[in-house]
Amino acid sequence: MNRIKLLMVACLLGMAATASAQFANSKGSSSQGGDMSGWQGLRVSYHPMSLSPDKGDNIGITGFSAGYVKGFGLSQSTPIFLEVGANLLWTSKDLTEDEDTDYSEKLNMFSVNIPVNFGYKYTVNDKFSIYPYIGLNFRVNVVGKVKTEDEGESKSTDVFNKDDMKKNGMGEVWKRFQAGWQIGVAFNLNKFTLAASYGKDFTEISKKVKVSMPSITLGLNF
Repeated sequence: MNRIKLLMVACLLGMAATASAQFANSKGSSSQGGDMSGWQGLRVSYHPMSLSPDKGDNIGITGFSAGYVKGFGLSQSTPIFLEVGANLLWTSKDLTEDEDTDYSEKLNMFSVNIPVNFGYKYTVNDKFSIYPYIGLNFRVNVVGKVKTEDEGESKSTDVFNKDDMKKNGMGEVWKRFQAGWQIGVAFNLNKFTLAASYGKDFTEISKKVKVSMPSITLGLNF
């Protein structure tokens, strides 16, 4: 929860900086003009994710992603942009409740994220800009397996297969498609980007369970 609060504060600070700059410009300050040029780049992200059930405590999941983004200018006079992309997300979680036994249980999942964001780029100078954004994220869960080992015997359960989940007593089947909202801010220095964001799904990954996804992102634009 503290990490989520820090991410939200970073987003708000970025938006406050943009609003302050717009106000200063309207008063005739000497700040730089907007940069209308688009961009494309590579991104790698760390995601301290969680499964958020309607009742009960959140379950933390570690995620990492890598992918590509492209930003398109939407106006010739105002630096507002549409940014779209795609990235491969890997998530992992050790589900073992008692580490003192021979039994272990671990989740590994691979997904494809397709973010669609709208943002405003405030150009501080020719090297530094701030880009707060808000948008949607669509996710297709391609592979999801829970591997269990018990006294030397191992088995793998497909979390998207109803029969497999029922046979191995793993509860509700998971859903392959998810959609959610996200908000964030990126700080661009020359060709490098550092961004923080937070998002949560509209749709459930399992019955009455949604995914929350904070992100810390590093990128290279070209």
